[in-house]
Amino acid sequence: MDTPLESSLPVPVRRRTWLAGLLRACNLTHIGVEVGSHRGGYAKYLLERWPGILYMVDPWVTQPADVYDDPVNSRDREADYAEAMRQTAAYDQRRVVYREMSETAAEHFLDESVDFVYIDGNHAQCDKDIAIWWPKVRPGGILAGHDYTEPGAVRFASNVKEAVDSFVAKNELPLRLTQEKFATWFVFKPVLPKRIHQIWLGSRPLRQKYVEWGKRFQELHPGWEYRLWREPPPEFLQAYTAVYSRAPNRAVQADLLRYWLIYNYGGFYFDTDCEPLRNLEPFRAYPVMAALATPDRCGNAVLGGVAGNEFYRLLLLRAVAAFNPKNSVAMLHAYVKLVNDRRDLCVRIPQPAFFPVEYKKRKQLRQHIDRVDFSLTYAIHHFDATWHKWTIANEP
Repeated sequence: MDTPLESSLPVPVRRRTWLAGLLRACNLTHIGVEVGSHRGGYAKYLLERWPGILYMVDPWVTQPADVYDDPVNSRDREADYAEAMRQTAAYDQRRVVYREMSETAAEHFLDESVDFVYIDGNHAQCDKDIAIWWPKVRPGGILAGHDYTEPGAVRFASNVKEAVDSFVAKNELPLRLTQEKFATWFVFKPVLPKRIHQIWLGSRPLRQKYVEWGKRFQELHPGWEYRLWREPPPEFLQAYTAVYSRAPNRAVQADLLRYWLIYNYGGFYFDTDCEPLRNLEPFRAYPVMAALATPDRCGNAVLGGVAGNEFYRLLLLRAVAAFNPKNSVAMLHAYVKLVNDRRDLCVRIPQPAFFPVEYKKRKQLRQHIDRVDFSLTYAIHHFDATWHKWTIANEP
């Protein structure tokens, strides 16, 4: 069954064999590590479905029973090694084998250099492996592992749940699990700053419900920075006055300003007609987040990105190039097109998270909101389109 946490993923991950799809959707396609490769079955799966370089870490030696209490430890480890090499032989150009203990192999990697690490070695030392490999995962990357089960369910995996639960509680991370008996657990290393931007330009007063929703954003995000921009900062005007001053309405001005804010300060942006329902922590996983407003088209009422990212650098260039004082949606279309053109630079979030109702069905939010399912929604875009109702010239 879907949950709000699942809806924050670009693709579902209900089995560990779906993990490669998530890695591709998140553009985590360069360097991965599997700790505990055993007979190579999961490594083969990853190499078949994921295009990066996979480091296989496993000593393939029998260890003392009091150190490694697992049926694997009683096997012929040389035979296991040979089978792992055979299973992954077709991908010899994309596999690197470190026949070493986990802590030794970790020394080969710089901190924040790895897209993902999958831990499936000595479960009695899961806590140590987490501590060793978490620094190696880059911001926006994934740390994952196998056999998250209730204590006592499987003797050799009894330490995994305790170790993982302690780690995520200490670091305040959303924990995601596959829907399997021997579940895979995974967490993202947060990359987006804890910052929310909103914009309301001009002299007209902010509607009371928008004021309340702004306060609700702050209540749901204690310790986060919140800013309602009533006017652009001077450095923005210095760079973009020629376009900003010719905009036909405040919406066009706000389009350009929102792109600039994300590029320069990072964080999240929400239109003022977005009603927050849940904390946004799960979305801090993505260096650039684009929210689907229909099954195949993103909207710019909700944005997310790290400062200085390539996507928003390109977007500012395209938005200025697309500017037309007679076309109020040109800058929106520039955003939509860039999302489609450069999926390698952004992560697309499923529609229910922020657009549970499409624009063409927006009357449901006014007339039958009690019939709308918000169980997977983090914030509701209400499509109020206040900019349709007035121009800059007729402001008080």
